Amino acid sequence: MKKIVFSTDIGTDVDDALALDVCINHPEIEIKGIYVTNGVVETRAKLAKSIIDKAKYKTEISIGRERSLSGQINP
Repeated sequence: MKKIVFSTDIGTDVDDALALDVCINHPEIEIKGIYVTNGVVETRAKLAKSIIDKAKYKTEISIGRERSLSGQINP
């Protein structure tokens, strides 16, 4: 069993939501926690919570920084 912390800016594109869904449903992955960053982090946290609640998955969600510590976001 691989234990992971899922870092995400979920909500900007579909890729993070799909990745979260894959991790939730993968038999060899246990998500120990999720933290959201970048932008409107409260909304991102609510979206992540909605996904894990619908999947009946139990893990903690934390809210990170709204902006990069360096002040830049590199693609």
